[in-house]
Amino acid sequence: MLDLKFPEQMIVRTLWALWSLFFGGAILWLLVGSVAYWVKHGWLPPDASGWVQGLGSILAIAIAIAIPWNQKRHEALIKAEEIKSVELARSEQLLCLCKEVIRTIELLNPGNLDGYVDLSSYQKKRLH
Repeated sequence: MLDLKFPEQMIVRTLWALWSLFFGGAILWLLVGSVAYWVKHGWLPPDASGWVQGLGSILAIAIAIAIPWNQKRHEALIKAEEIKSVELARSEQLLCLCKEVIRTIELLNPGNLDGYVDLSSYQKKRLH
């Protein structure tokens, strides 16, 4: 059989989404039924539809502002992580370069002015 393994966070989020849809749907049907009952018995004022439309438009504007703001914030976080990883890679490269410079300086004999470097001692060190 298939051995499927899902991340725990994915399972938790899926369960939250299902519960939210279940209870959200129940609340929506309760609200729709209540409004229909109030309209049937004349308990709503005549301008109730205007208030609902006004509140809906305010909610739509809030969502239209929140979604791009959230996307921009998410993109900024991703960009910051990319910059951090590039800086970390540069630091590691600089560290390797410094180690190589130190090894090269250790190989040089300060008394030797003709630029000759004896690599045989260095190779013996690396082999042992």
